[in-house]
Amino acid sequence: MKLLAIGAFLTVTGTCVAQTVWYNGDYNGFNAFLSTWGTPNGFSNQEAIQYEDFVWNSSDTAKSILGTVLINTSFTQLHWEIRENMEFGNNNVGTVVASGLTTPVLADLGFSGFPGYETYGLQADIGSVALTNGNTYFLGFCAITSGPDFAMGIATTSGDNSIGTPVNNGNAFSLDPSGTFFDDFDFDLSMGISASHVGPVPEPATFAFVGLGALALLRRSKKSR
Repeated sequence: MKLLAIGAFLTVTGTCVAQTVWYNGDYNGFNAFLSTWGTPNGFSNQEAIQYEDFVWNSSDTAKSILGTVLINTSFTQLHWEIRENMEFGNNNVGTVVASGLTTPVLADLGFSGFPGYETYGLQADIGSVALTNGNTYFLGFCAITSGPDFAMGIATTSGDNSIGTPVNNGNAFSLDPSGTFFDDFDFDLSMGISASHVGPVPEPATFAFVGLGALALLRRSKKSR
C-alpha cells in the first residue's frame, strides 16, 4: 500500500526540509530491507546496516539524517555512519568518515501494508559532521536491539519528492558484521541527510492507500556483479 504521508512529514518539520541536501524519495509501499544490529542471526533477524550513496552539495556541515522505516515495535537507539570510497562490486568497505549512536525522532505514519508493521518517518541528530562540497559519500544506519523478535526495515522508494543527487539509481546495499556485502535487488531506499538539526515532531499526516506490491519485506541475497 502506498503511503503519501512522508512528504507531509518533511514539510511540517520546517527548517529540516529547507536544508535537506539529499533525500532519496518517499516510501513506495512495496518493500523494506532489514536494518538492525545486535539481534541473533536468522532469516528474520539478520544483522545489517543499509547504505545509499549521495552527493553532499552544500558548504555547511551535516547535522541530521532522515528516512522512512517499517518497524514492529518502537526502539530508542540508532547506529549511523557516513563512509567514502565504498566499492560494492569490489567488496571494498571504504573509509568511515563519521559514525555514532543517536536517539531517533519517530513520527507514526500508520499501517505499512504489511501485517504487524507500522510506517514511521525518522529523523535523528548526528551532531555536526564536516563533509566536502561535491564529494560522494555513503549513508548507512540501523536500529540497535537485543530482542530476537524486533525487526526494522528501511522503506523502498521510487524517488517521489526526492532532493539532490543521485536518486533512483538502484544502488542500495547492506553490510553484515563480517564485512560481507548483500544485494538490495536494485531497489532504492528512503533515506536522506540534512544540514539542519531535527525540528519539531508533527502529528501523523493524512495518507492514502493505492495498492499493494509483492510482499518482499526484510529479504536480501548476496550481490554478484
